Amino acid sequence: MVVIAAWFQPSAAQGPPTSFQTATLFEGARLISGDGGTPIENAAFLVQNSRFTRVGRTGEVQPPAGATRVDLTGKTVIPALVDGHSHIGYMKHLTSGAQNYTRENILDHLHRFAYFGVAATQSMGTDFGEMPFQLRDEILA
Repeated sequence: MVVIAAWFQPSAAQGPPTSFQTATLFEGARLISGDGGTPIENAAFLVQNSRFTRVGRTGEVQPPAGATRVDLTGKTVIPALVDGHSHIGYMKHLTSGAQNYTRENILDHLHRFAYFGVAATQSMGTDFGEMPFQLRDEILA
């Protein structure tokens, strides 16, 4: 599964691309748009400057000159998920508790969330100290 976190704005497609714009054409995936409609098989979607600008089927969406192409054949793309209630860092293996609340465990949970398509999460006020705020302010790969 692939999760692409970007916002579709048709207005971003207006006008010719300029040299400072970045464009990537993703092709071949099953695209679930999240609007309740039928998934698009063998989809193509163009992302320019971090925004979806065109969506259709492979062969229907033409990228601007110099665009990067990414083959997603065999993958499914969904909108990013949001977890509105979590207790990050408490579970580790089969135990749950404050003894598991470490930087390494918190980062492990966040990486697992990202792997499964969760792009944002909200901890429910059971965090300890300043560490959650320090992690929030860091730029992590």
